[in-house]
Amino acid sequence: FTPMVLVVGNHSAGKSTFINRLLGVSVQETGVAPTDDGFTVLQRHATKTEVEDGPTLLSCPENRPFKELQRFGQPFWGHFRRKRLLLPEDSIMPFGLQIVDTPGMIDMPVKSESSMAGGRGYNFLEVVRWFAKRADLILLLFDPDRPGTTGESLDVLTRSMAGLDHKFVIILNKVDQLDSSVDFARAYGTLGWALSKVIPRKDIPQIYTMYNSGVDDDKNNGKVHKLPLEAFRKKREEVVAEVLRAKTRHWDNVITATEDTLRQLEMVATVTGAVRQRVRKQSTEMLGYGVLAFGLPGLTIGRLLQLKWTGPAWVPA
Repeated sequence: FTPMVLVVGNHSAGKSTFINRLLGVSVQETGVAPTDDGFTVLQRHATKTEVEDGPTLLSCPENRPFKELQRFGQPFWGHFRRKRLLLPEDSIMPFGLQIVDTPGMIDMPVKSESSMAGGRGYNFLEVVRWFAKRADLILLLFDPDRPGTTGESLDVLTRSMAGLDHKFVIILNKVDQLDSSVDFARAYGTLGWALSKVIPRKDIPQIYTMYNSGVDDDKNNGKVHKLPLEAFRKKREEVVAEVLRAKTRHWDNVITATEDTLRQLEMVATVTGAVRQRVRKQSTEMLGYGVLAFGLPGLTIGRLLQLKWTGPAWVPA
């Protein structure tokens, strides 16, 4: 399976803008309102740019596990595609890495597992779970305007990504829109408090604070921002470095997954062996009880019949 980075966040959290800057070209639509309602796989191509639809991608020979997504039905296939891109030579996006852009999560609670995740037509939470389990890195982007975890984002964190927090890179994005350090502290504290309620850790998870715009934009306009944008720019570079490390993390994750599978097999073998021994022991005990219950009376009756028919054995004087 090709190494993969999953990008998840509320709508208008800056997912598509971050991906466009990572690729070096504007291929994903951006905006305040929700602009993308599907799962888009973005991958660098050496010769041309092409777009593949869902049914074509499900039979991709380079990513055979994609075929498992057939179980989510046609409503999902119609919102699944891959863009293979001919990028500029100076693009930092490496070959052999795929970025998965997801639909923006909405603040609409999921009533039940059969509600198809707020009317999307397919089980959104299960699809996110499928990608999250196979991703080598998961970027969680939050908007300062909505730094809490409510609605669909809460369900994704507690149900779709349960047990996968070791893959998380949590990002408070668009901090350049905050006007003061007080606003920044309030947004950061709110996000940290909300995450502590859904991620089972005693300490607050690490949160990267960054923004998508260039750091020189405000300088060119003669403005001085009240927040340390240079520090936030460095955090953005750290996030980009984590994305570029995904190919290395991929093999670490493969080894870890193999070890987990072997441990599970060992546990199953141990339990199966113990059950087998116990069944054998019980079978032996039942056989013994059967011999005692039926064997001795049978031997006694047979001996009596033998004495009746043949007489007592002759004993020499």
